Amino acid sequence: MEGKRIFRPCFLISSCMSIVQALLHFIYKDDLIEDEELSASSSTSVISVFDTLTAKLLEAADRYDLPRLRLMCEAVLCKDISVSSVAKILALADRYHAMDLKSVCLKFSAENLVGMFLFYFLFSRFLYRTVWTLLYTNCKNDVFLNFCCSCD
Repeated sequence: MEGKRIFRPCFLISSCMSIVQALLHFIYKDDLIEDEELSASSSTSVISVFDTLTAKLLEAADRYDLPRLRLMCEAVLCKDISVSSVAKILALADRYHAMDLKSVCLKFSAENLVGMFLFYFLFSRFLYRTVWTLLYTNCKNDVFLNFCCSCD
């Protein structure tokens, strides 16, 4: 037992085969795999950003210190930044030390913050007025009608 060395594989058994395949493709060919999952997964809103192949490759790039893979994954994720996904992509960038992606997310947030705030403010005012108008015009119960009128 003294002279024996134990070699352990660097991949966990729970790793998905497509991630290993994409990682090996990058190592040998120095580009991202042309996969439907890579291009389509991050553009669908049903799948979380954390569950995409690009996010898992970004995690592998951080774990195995592959800066070029990190930059390539950041470029793919930068194309998918939207108002609904910027917070999740920013969390992903912070978790896996993707500083360029993090700065793009912060810049996008700063540029769109005023527009998002104005939209939510106007929408909430519109929704408030619409609900109270519907309650007031469609209410048949006098007690509830008096309560609604006293709150204005």
